Amino acid sequence: MENLEVVRAAIMAELEKEVTRFLAKVAQEKPGGLQLERAAREVGLRCGAQVLEKGLALYGKGNQGRSLPCQCPEPGMKFVRYDRVRITSVTGEIEVVSAYYHCSVCGQSRWPVLEQFGSVGGLSEGARRMAAEAGGLIGGFEQSGEVLYRFSGLRLSDNTIRRVTEQVGQGLREQEKKAVAQAWETHEPVRAAKAVECLHVAVDGTTVCTEKGAWREVKSGVIYETKAVPGEEPQAVRPSYVSTFDPAREFGHEVWLQAARRGASQAKRIVTLGDGSVWIWNLYAENFPFNRVEVLDYFHASEHLAELARACWGEATKQAQRWHAQHAKTLLKKNGAARVRQVMKELTVTDPKARAVIDATISYFEHNLTRMNYYEYRKQGYHIGSGLAEAACKHVVGARFKQSGMTNWTIPGAEAVLRVRVAIKNGTFERQCDALASQRFQKAA
Repeated sequence: MENLEVVRAAIMAELEKEVTRFLAKVAQEKPGGLQLERAAREVGLRCGAQVLEKGLALYGKGNQGRSLPCQCPEPGMKFVRYDRVRITSVTGEIEVVSAYYHCSVCGQSRWPVLEQFGSVGGLSEGARRMAAEAGGLIGGFEQSGEVLYRFSGLRLSDNTIRRVTEQVGQGLREQEKKAVAQAWETHEPVRAAKAVECLHVAVDGTTVCTEKGAWREVKSGVIYETKAVPGEEPQAVRPSYVSTFDPAREFGHEVWLQAARRGASQAKRIVTLGDGSVWIWNLYAENFPFNRVEVLDYFHASEHLAELARACWGEATKQAQRWHAQHAKTLLKKNGAARVRQVMKELTVTDPKARAVIDATISYFEHNLTRMNYYEYRKQGYHIGSGLAEAACKHVVGARFKQSGMTNWTIPGAEAVLRVRVAIKNGTFERQCDALASQRFQKAA
């Protein structure tokens, strides 16, 4: 391990050189404000790289003896030499000296200093997280690289950003699956730090075009509380998201766990919103068997009435518009759904196509009648629309996966990027990455 004073003196000498060159260039060229800022940032990054590189030298060279254990019982990984390894960090490229161990039987290799520093695949932990965040947030990996460079000075290829984002996302997926399995199998309630009176849960689905032009469904859920706003609909507070290509049952378990983290096990009411799809009600029944209030999305119910009106009186006719407007308002009144159902039953339309639409709408209302008490729901301060779930399909999924030209996603790749994006949206990305890094460190130790 290098002497602390020697390292400090070396760092200060390099910093002095960098600052002297910078000031001389500024005095000679007198660049504009933007150019001055960018030049200063470059100096800062180079100085940071020097500090990081010299500081890392204080870790030592990672010599752990003549051999290290590996998956082979014998002979294990043997010390080969000391390697100079270049790593891309948040400050740019740095050089690290580490002992190199290698097993000639299984081919496994280790560089202990890189493991201690958290470097994977030539990137520091900080650089990996920045790359993954850019890949998860910004549409198109090439665009991610450009924005990452402009914001941080870290230049990575679009392939590197894709690879790192998918690696991190796969780790996040495995982490969440393990948490779900443990909580679900033990049936131990996850207790939130803050008790909530009422929790809202809404789910919906959208599609993403994957490789070979196949469209695959992504299910999205949003869990949130509400806050009363005088004279307005209750405001959604602290939404958190779940999105995945997984089947409905696995998706439902993740929604359950996310809701449990938000206080579902302590809540007096869990308001579950859906558009009428059977899989959604089945999901709620399995995962929220107690204190559940099922609410059919009001706007879907209203659209069914609009479709009926168009079938009976014609597209965009005033009579159709008046009928729809009147009965959409009736839905919001006390016993409104039952009153509208009775009106539909009394329609004397004889056209076969219109009659079929009327019968289908009556059946839809009868099947969901207990989920359409909108008058009571609004009195209780519940939301009556699943708009936040539909919005999640757009800003969590669509904004990243459905832009122009994005038609060749593999399911594992898209799922991994989706996991990163959801973690960022939920504000848990750093904490979850900390846990993954800790697992890697413990495995390497």
